[in-house]
Amino acid sequence: MAINKLKKQEIIVSYEKGIDSSEAIFFMDTSGLTVYQLEIIRDKIKSIGGEYKLIKNTLFKRVLAKNNSSNTLLDLIYGYNSVVFAPNNSNIFAKEILNFSKELGIEIKFGILNNNLIDKNMILDLASIDSIEVLILKLIYILNGNLENLVNSLSFSAVSLINVLNSIKNTKEEGVK
Repeated sequence: MAINKLKKQEIIVSYEKGIDSSEAIFFMDTSGLTVYQLEIIRDKIKSIGGEYKLIKNTLFKRVLAKNNSSNTLLDLIYGYNSVVFAPNNSNIFAKEILNFSKELGIEIKFGILNNNLIDKNMILDLASIDSIEVLILKLIYILNGNLENLVNSLSFSAVSLINVLNSIKNTKEEGVK
């Protein structure tokens, strides 16, 4: 079905908005999925603050070319493509995409993270990183454990010092008697 110029312009504007507001963009091949499965993906991505779109390669390439994207990137956009625009916490989106890959059989192709091209392996690595909240909790746990050890060491040293001083005192008292 042919698209008129007005509709093409609307699509281009939506791509520009998605690109401009995203920390990361993930490219996937979701061919073979049912409409219901695509809706599951769209709803899940939307629930964590992102946007999922099936793209028209020519129009998407046009937007990327306007943004001075490399020819390498433009050459990777072929076939059936869909994208996830991740405005922040890209590792959370990478985890969801990895889950979709396992559950629905989608193909993870490549991505753009902070204007740098990343391959599938980098996306998998990104998915293995915990969220910032979990990392902060781990840091607090480590620091708390180290503080407890320090307090225990200091209190043990203080108790030992008191015992040594009491022993010296007792020895002197016995010597005076």
